[in-house]
Amino acid sequence: MTDDTDSKDRWRRVLRARRRIRVLRGDTPAISTSVARLVASLGAHHVASYVPMPDEPIPGVDAEFLPRLFSADGPLPIGSWGTGPLESPRPQWPSQPQHPTDVLGADLVLVPALAVDISGVRLGKGGGWYDRTLGEFSAPIYAVVWADEVYPPHTLPRAPHDYPLDGCVTEEGIHSFHM
Repeated sequence: MTDDTDSKDRWRRVLRARRRIRVLRGDTPAISTSVARLVASLGAHHVASYVPMPDEPIPGVDAEFLPRLFSADGPLPIGSWGTGPLESPRPQWPSQPQHPTDVLGADLVLVPALAVDISGVRLGKGGGWYDRTLGEFSAPIYAVVWADEVYPPHTLPRAPHDYPLDGCVTEEGIHSFHM
């Protein structure tokens, strides 16, 4: 499917509403077993992941590298990653590692998504942070989503800057996208 900002916004509204209902119902199946199987199957020792927001699946992996989005002075440049204990630089901001680091040595990258399709398209929350960062990695990139957020190929809108995924992980297992 081609880029259509209005289409992406419509998808995001629907998917966010479904996620809110899912969280309110407590219907958030664990994905950590599938993530552990992916890490083992790839022999990954240096994982870059994310700190989940309340409506995102929990990867359940000890990630070596996590994104850094903010400093006490405001937003950090796109592509800032870190390591170490998690802290929030300001009240109401997400927790993140406080020590900057180079993550090019990661051998697996796990990213959040609202949905994916099996042609490798990831629909995020709309900030573009991951899409502008993922091209730096040579490691496989997998989204962590719930099974009902995986769609047939070419279902989701795609923009030229959208970085393709190598696969996704759900509570039902690992899906590799062989493009």
